[in-house]
Amino acid sequence: MGTFVFTLAREPRTWKRTASVNGRRVTPASQEEHQQALGWAATARRPRRWPLDARYAVLIDVYLSRRSTSDLDNYAKNVLDALEGVAWSNDRQVDDLHVRRHLDSANPRTVVHIATREAL
Repeated sequence: MGTFVFTLAREPRTWKRTASVNGRRVTPASQEEHQQALGWAATARRPRRWPLDARYAVLIDVYLSRRSTSDLDNYAKNVLDALEGVAWSNDRQVDDLHVRRHLDSANPRTVVHIATREAL
């Protein structure tokens, strides 16, 4: 079983529904940029021969600079989508997911723990 942990040292962001413009789905640029930053942070800490075809357990800790009324699951969705092709092929491979929200006004960040699991 393999594991790795990475941190993105910036304010966590929630997943936002894509808008429809002239019949095309458009993801907000700020969301794309945040997801790309999550992907780069994960890539920098991922073990060399990390399997993209396993089953996974994921713990996500979001540390916010101020209280939020955002749905906790939208922080998770943003992270899970960002890591497709980086930590797994598809986020459907995540069998165990825990998400926790914390307040840390001095150091907002997202900390993600990923572990491979036995297939269910």
